[in-house]
Amino acid sequence: MPEQKLTLFRDNIAAFGGDPKQITIFGESAGAASVDYYNYAYTKDPIIAGSIGESGTATSFGNKLPSTAAKN
Repeated sequence: MPEQKLTLFRDNIAAFGGDPKQITIFGESAGAASVDYYNYAYTKDPIIAGSIGESGTATSFGNKLPSTAAKN
């Protein structure tokens, strides 16, 4: 579903003066992890040209598990 929303955005951004080849997504904290997941999921046909993740990655949430904390 996220790619469908970005496709809709890409297909209509020119009507608002944007460049469909220069779309960048941004996320902070959990949103940054979502941006990172998107980068892993759509490597062969990305809709976006760039991404910015602030304070979170796809692998950052596993560190909060008690079993992981105990090992570290």
